[in-house]
Amino acid sequence: MTIDVLSLPDKVNNPDPVELAKDRIPEFSGENEFLKKRYLVYRIFDFNVTDAADMSGVRYATVLKWRRDDQAFRDWEMAELPNLRKNIMAEMTLSQFYRNMWMAMMIDAKLLGRAVVEGIIPIVDENGKYVSGLRKEEREYLEKTRGRYSAESLHSLLRVASGDLSQDKSTLIVETVYISGPRGGPVEPEEPAENGL
Repeated sequence: MTIDVLSLPDKVNNPDPVELAKDRIPEFSGENEFLKKRYLVYRIFDFNVTDAADMSGVRYATVLKWRRDDQAFRDWEMAELPNLRKNIMAEMTLSQFYRNMWMAMMIDAKLLGRAVVEGIIPIVDENGKYVSGLRKEEREYLEKTRGRYSAESLHSLLRVASGDLSQDKSTLIVETVYISGPRGGPVEPEEPAENGL
């Protein structure tokens, strides 16, 4: 019996955040449309105005002129930029999560395929040389990853994939950080902070 296990590609392509951002910025009228768009891409990725201008090859005074002369540009930067920044960061985070989860599942599939074909218990020959089965490290890895394949894990993953990020059993507990107070004693929060995922 043989199992054809999917293998990871030699090169895994990452989504290009700059292209993702550029496609969301509208076309502006007037001069330097390309530079305006480039400047806004840097702003989307949280560069301040001065740095975004420098990286776009324009002076800060030029950005001020764009804001003064191009109301559509000014309005978009002030009103739409914060929302787009938040949405793209969430998209990139989910995209990287899905990519990494897919690669982890491919590793698991390879190992599980070997376990089915060769058996979980390692087989050694009369000289003590490994012949087949899973090695100790591989068995330990499978024990740790078994939880990934529970019905609850699948349900949670499908909910996230469908865009349902509502809070039920999934909460992120932010670790308590103790800081020194004005007299050197620790300042402790009254209760741990929680955020829904």
